[in-house]
Amino acid sequence: MKIFYDKEAKQLVYIDRAATTDFWDSQWSVETKNSLSNLYKKDTYVSTITKKYLPSNSVIVEGGCGRGNHVHALKQNRYKVIGIDSAPKTIRLLQKYASDLDIRLDDVRKTKLDSGTVDGYWSLGVIEHFYDGFDDIADDIARILRVEGYFFVTFPAMNILRRVKAKFNIYPEYTQENKKSFYQYALNPNKVIHSFSERNFELVKFTRNNGFKGLKDEAPVCLQKYLQTIYNSNNLICKIIQLIIDKLLSFCCGHSALIIFQKK
Repeated sequence: MKIFYDKEAKQLVYIDRAATTDFWDSQWSVETKNSLSNLYKKDTYVSTITKKYLPSNSVIVEGGCGRGNHVHALKQNRYKVIGIDSAPKTIRLLQKYASDLDIRLDDVRKTKLDSGTVDGYWSLGVIEHFYDGFDDIADDIARILRVEGYFFVTFPAMNILRRVKAKFNIYPEYTQENKKSFYQYALNPNKVIHSFSERNFELVKFTRNNGFKGLKDEAPVCLQKYLQTIYNSNNLICKIIQLIIDKLLSFCCGHSALIIFQKK
């Protein structure tokens, strides 16, 4: 993974394997029904957060649902859930092995869902993967979400540490020659908030998360392998170290942002 800085957009650009539907199908390989049952749990952080804002029986969409683990958890918590994704092989296998879930092949940029029919919409690490930006996704979410409905979005975000590194020209400058291998952006949260504010969404909550990952990814090379070892470990002490750093440093090093909006 190579990381560049786009000075005009003031965001990071990650260059690796292009985030195509074939890429996601390979990432989300579903070989058997048992492989899904091991992944699916009654509660995830998505279902936990959703319960704070929306009552049971609300209609929830997850745009870019992957293997459907959050769709499953939301259904277990008595929500009417629709999972959509554009990775055809993954969707076919989910429809075969998890036929109790409402999983559909669709495009988050222009879904087939009816206007004003959704109470909540989750977008988990999706909007950053579109080279031309997420305006069409935002327009579609604004279309299908009911008034006073909630939009929950996460994405890799510019943080203090990344802005400091950019200021001192530590990242190589981005050029469009790398476009074919574009993977994702680390977006400016203020621009995301502004974009949805223009579409009549009100900011409800904004948090930065994954401080340890943010520190690990941006640390000098000489430290990265040690931090990566801690990050990958299931050792209790390593987990405690991660938790402490997440609590202390997410405000300045948080890899990702969670933003909750309400449509007005």
